Amino acid sequence: RDSVSYWYWTEPSNYGWHPWYPYDFMMRVRTDYIPGISENKNHPEEKFTLYHPFPNPFSACVKISFNLPKEREIRLNIYDVSGRLVKRLINGKLQKGKHLVLWDGKNEENKTSSTGIYFIKVDFGEESFTEKLIFVR
Repeated sequence: RDSVSYWYWTEPSNYGWHPWYPYDFMMRVRTDYIPGISENKNHPEEKFTLYHPFPNPFSACVKISFNLPKEREIRLNIYDVSGRLVKRLINGKLQKGKHLVLWDGKNEENKTSSTGIYFIKVDFGEESFTEKLIFVR
């Protein structure tokens, strides 16, 4: 697998990619793509991708983003830990590309859900994708 790691620091006078020192802020980024070197043909826009929801945990609104490789019928629902449907966010055909959906923590009756763990479930063709959410009131 082609991959490379980079280190980023946030020194006020010199933002950017530099060697990491213990007193700096550290963020490790892994990628499967190295410009000009990698032969990796696995492009993210060619497959369905459900990205991590942000922010998570959330208290007001969470952003749910995903990539559709082609126009397709999808279902995007929110479930509680017992598997009960809380909210239907998408049930229909969407165009190819990146999409963003917001959930405000409200259920089908437009009432605010309880604090707890919830799951985003996306049905895309024959496949299902799931991400965990934490809702804090």
